[in-house]
Amino acid sequence: MASTVIGFVGDDNQGLAGLESYYNNDLTGISGRVIAAKTAKGTDMPFTYQMMEEAKQGNSIVTTIDSYVQYTCEKYLDDAVAEEQVAERGSAIVMNVKTGEILGMAVSGDFNPNEPFTLSELDQGKVDAIADEEKKQKTKADLLNRQWRNKAVSDTYEPGSVFKIFTAATALEENLVNSNSSFSCRYTYMVAGNTYHCHLSSGHGVQNMAQAMSNSCNPAFIQIGQLIGAKTFSKYFKAFGLTEKIGIDLPGAATPEYHKEDKMGPTELASSSFGQTFNITPLHMITIAAAAVNGGYIVRPHVAKEMIDSEGNVVKTISTAYKRQVMSQKTSDTLKTYLEYVINNGAKNGLVAGYRVGGKTGTSQKIAKILSTGQKSLYIGSYVGVAPINDPDIAVFVMLDEPMSGRYYGGAISAPVGAKIMKDILPYLGHSPQYTSAELSKLSIKVPDLKNKDVASARDALSALKLSYKVVGNGGKVINQLPAAGTSINNSGTVIIYTDETDNDTVVVPILTGLTAGEANTAATNAGINIIFSGNPARQDIKSSGQSIQAGTTVARGTVVTVKFFDSGNADIASD
Repeated sequence: MASTVIGFVGDDNQGLAGLESYYNNDLTGISGRVIAAKTAKGTDMPFTYQMMEEAKQGNSIVTTIDSYVQYTCEKYLDDAVAEEQVAERGSAIVMNVKTGEILGMAVSGDFNPNEPFTLSELDQGKVDAIADEEKKQKTKADLLNRQWRNKAVSDTYEPGSVFKIFTAATALEENLVNSNSSFSCRYTYMVAGNTYHCHLSSGHGVQNMAQAMSNSCNPAFIQIGQLIGAKTFSKYFKAFGLTEKIGIDLPGAATPEYHKEDKMGPTELASSSFGQTFNITPLHMITIAAAAVNGGYIVRPHVAKEMIDSEGNVVKTISTAYKRQVMSQKTSDTLKTYLEYVINNGAKNGLVAGYRVGGKTGTSQKIAKILSTGQKSLYIGSYVGVAPINDPDIAVFVMLDEPMSGRYYGGAISAPVGAKIMKDILPYLGHSPQYTSAELSKLSIKVPDLKNKDVASARDALSALKLSYKVVGNGGKVINQLPAAGTSINNSGTVIIYTDETDNDTVVVPILTGLTAGEANTAATNAGINIIFSGNPARQDIKSSGQSIQAGTTVARGTVVTVKFFDSGNADIASD
């Protein structure tokens, strides 16, 4: 796990990649030695001189990486890379928007850090198929370097429409636009003799700022870019840190490629305004998103939290101080409303039940590679999301490079990955969901009949319904299940599959009263039981007032408990 972040060492314990390389001197320590006076021939001097320097152990690094967040990123990213047949790997990042701490950083197609010089089975097959020995060795070296390469840090890409966050921020901060500004889209827009197209062939008509963001309308953002102008655009590009390496504590950070102010003509400004014809790293993009929602501050992305000596004493703490402020709190607050509007009205694949999420999707065409190779349909689909948008805590970035499944829009392939990551990690990080009535109505799912099915078929049936499962026993067929077929449970519930006469796995029912629906759901999931709601759980001012099975009762894992939500107020009591 986290192999491209942690890195590895060589035979002499020299750090060769990742944190092992970046902090090599701190981790290595100092060897002990004896200093003595000798003649030129190596014999002892007539006087005695000897000094001994004790060996000093190296320090240890405490990282910001959270193992569960990292696991979640890797799991959903790997699934997406396989499903979308991604040719050039993908990356996913989770970052604290206030501190810059990287909680998770995944790269698909990475390596086993215990065996870093071993290729994957697929790549080794490519090497074995080459007859020429010299070419074989070069191919192996190239593939090893590819699997070691941290795509989130060392590779740049054209961000596409996710970059519209930057353009909107700049225009708002300079008071060039506001929420009532309008922009017209008739499908095409002409700049200096070049025709630009919107993705909607009928055009979007007249839009305000929030609508232009949600529609991801290129003509609208070209108009916004023209209002900004090359000089101001370049000033903010530099202020956001997009003209230099990101400054993370990992080796191999890439330098952005961009249009300098004196080279930025009308066409360069037009394409840059919607995220094309320049290159930044994924880390640059997630830092832009963080600034958009944290009050306008540029954070320092980092993966080391502190350094400790051999006795466990903290000898260094990594700073979480902001680099600078690039926009006002007012601009940041406005952007948050736009980003939430995007998720609720445009990029709905980024929705996460129970949470207010903001985000932006992007799809960029790899023009340079298309022109150099003659290949067609080379795209990068990306997504950046922030949650909870009312009190931003984390940003999630997902990028899939060259999907070959036939789908390539960021909203279709990357936003769902971001939503899955958020769904899993937000409760874990202490954010309880707050469901709307509409969301609660969709939470209840009827458990299918699994008896006599083989285990693989039972798993597939539950996965299709987005239900978790646990298999008890070693048999090949399902002989029992809990909850029973036809029982309604929340869609985050778990079905227990019994494959032999093994004794039921038991759990203790937790306290489920005095909680919101989200808190009750989290408590039930952690305890291993399922719940359904009665009453009015969507109202946040009403806490749960009862449960069908008393807290402390031992029950079979997967048992369903009804949690009751009723207003205990006296508004309905008649007066004499």
